[in-house]
Amino acid sequence: MSVTPSTTLITTAGQVAGTAFDAVSLQNAGQHGMDIKGMANLALLQLTEAKKTLVLIGNVADPADPQLASINNMLASLV
Repeated sequence: MSVTPSTTLITTAGQVAGTAFDAVSLQNAGQHGMDIKGMANLALLQLTEAKKTLVLIGNVADPADPQLASINNMLASLV
């Protein structure tokens, strides 16, 4: 199994949300009562909101706070 670098999360989520799913995917999702397009849009929104939240936290964190390094690492992965 290949691993996608986390730095492509928001970009890839945007591409998925902006692209039509094929008929089989739509049918499979429908059989499970899922709105696959809506869920893709929700995933993009949640990733974007996570980035905004982390930026706000990072902006008020004390530069000496050891948590700031973790916050910056998470932000670097949400491109």
